[in-house]
Amino acid sequence: MAFETIAVAFGSRDGDIQAVASGMTNSLTTSTAASGFSPRAAWPALLTMFLGSFTLVTAEFLPPGVLTALATDLGVPEGVVGLSVSATALTALVAALGLGSLFPRVDRRTLLIVLTIGAAVSNVVVALTPNIVLLLIARLLLGLAVGGYWSMALVIAAKLVPAERLGKAMMIVNAGTTVATVAGVPLESWRSRRRSSAARPGA
Repeated sequence: MAFETIAVAFGSRDGDIQAVASGMTNSLTTSTAASGFSPRAAWPALLTMFLGSFTLVTAEFLPPGVLTALATDLGVPEGVVGLSVSATALTALVAALGLGSLFPRVDRRTLLIVLTIGAAVSNVVVALTPNIVLLLIARLLLGLAVGGYWSMALVIAAKLVPAERLGKAMMIVNAGTTVATVAGVPLESWRSRRRSSAARPGA
């Protein structure tokens, strides 16, 4: 199909541009069908990735809203706790750029599930950690999950739907970030501050 598209492109005149575009669309649709994904399962899968991105972004950006409470609980300066934000961001950047290259033959769905489990483990460790060292290690794991999740989720979304619905699929996955930023992070910060206030003697 690729060679036929190239041949049409180089051998066509102005009136044949639509044939080239049609060939490219058919190629994308064929790739989608061959990927093993069921069209019926596409939208539930996209909604699941929406929830995944919402959860990951909320977890990633939550520390700035509870920085003082974390520093008090761990007995360290706020600037030290702030390293948890930088560590997560830098790890996410590296993971987004290189994780797919490190595991080129691993099924992207399997990798996505592993990354989601890693993020869940990270959040549990952060919630229970008694010291800053474990907190930073857990946040590094979260950064790995966030960066890898983004690179894998967009690839999977592109395979789940036909070419004409690709934009809608990307919008659903990326909407998780928007909702988390607008609602998730402020809500969790408010709840964390309320719990911290209630836990103080005389509050």
